Formats: sequence, structure tokens, C-alpha cells
Amino acid sequence: MALASAVAMLAVAGCVSPVRDSRQVQRTALFQGGAIVASPAGYCIDESHVRRRDQGSFVLMAGCAHIDGEGPMVDPAVITVSVLPDEPGVRNATAEELAEKLSPNAAPLEMVNGEDLALVHLASGGDQAMPGGDPRHWRGSMVLNGHLTGLAVYAPRDSRLAGAAGRRLVTELADTLRNANPPARLAEGGHADDARQGGSDQAQDRPRGALGTFLSGLFGNSS
Repeated sequence: MALASAVAMLAVAGCVSPVRDSRQVQRTALFQGGAIVASPAGYCIDESHVRRRDQGSFVLMAGCAHIDGEGPMVDPAVITVSVLPDEPGVRNATAEELAEKLSPNAAPLEMVNGEDLALVHLASGGDQAMPGGDPRHWRGSMVLNGHLTGLAVYAPRDSRLAGAAGRRLVTELADTLRNANPPARLAEGGHADDARQGGSDQAQDRPRGALGTFLSGLFGNSS
């Protein structure tokens, strides 16, 4: 189901009444447990909009109170996480590569290259993904145990999450995902540092065009 359709259904449900459930889902496993998606504090996973496919999986989150009527009040937002199958030697995209892919005709409002997280603040497109949404929204990319992972935060028009607060939320999401996905155990005799370095060397050999194709698969799941 397209993101806009899923968000529209959430918005309609929120206008009538929350869908109550006896449990709040804040973690879900993808790729037979190879990747764990976890939500930041105050937000829950909408299980009706979790999509698991061999070529890529997709998870949608919203405020827990919005989904089931229970939980702390948080700024309204729709958060998405898209995860590709694990790829040997995959490297994370840079913020510049994300911006080129996601907004080729307009300069981003902000680009951030962290140690293992790339973020872009885009000036347009958020209102197409979320009814009544602010055009400004945040996108990010990171690698979780070999899975290239895309992050997005969409917020209502003029919400503080469409600005600097959105960067804090997507960074909190990345921290939550990182904590839920400790580095995979290596075969006996291997060393984590060696594995990371080897992956980085392989990734440097990946042609730029190939990375663009890879990003198309990643962000095609969240549009």
C-alpha cells in the first residue's frame, strides 16, 4: 500500500476515534530477525501497515495515543522505516547522495553527515505523503547489520517536527534502531573491526550508479 494511502487511513481513523488494542507494538522483526525495527518513545508501530517483502520491507509508525488511544501525548507525526535485504559490503549513502536522489531539482534545507547516519531536510514533498502535511520533512539513511535502511519523518503543516525538532526525532529513531540491532556475531576467529573495515573497502568499489539504483529500491518503498 502506498504511503499516502496508509497515512490517509490513519488520519481518518484519528478524526473518528483511535483503534484500541490491548497491546502497543514498539518492535517488529524483518528478514527473519535479521533486522529489528523499534519505535522511539511515545510512538508505536501500526501493524496494519507493516509490509514484509523479500526485496524490501516497510514499517509505519505514529503516536501510540493516535493508534490505540493510550500512551503519552507526543507531537503528531508519521514515521517510516524502509529496510532492504542485507548486502555484503554495503555502505551508507552520504547526505549529498540522498539529496541528489530525493530532491534533484531543489537544494535541501540542511544536510548532515554523521558517523553512521546521513540526514537531509527537504523543502518539498512532505505534503504529498501526508494529508495536511508540511512540505518540509526529514529523510535519513543508515546501515543496520548489512541492511541499508531509510528513515523518514512527516509532520502536519507548521509543526515543529517539520523543522529542527524533526531532526531530533529522526536522530532518536536512529539511536533506537541502532540499540535494537547490535552488530551481528561473526564467525569464529573473526573480528568486528576487520569486518567493518573490509565492508568499507568493498563499498568504495561500488560504482556511483549502482548506489543510485540501490537507493531507488530503498526509497521506492517509502513513497
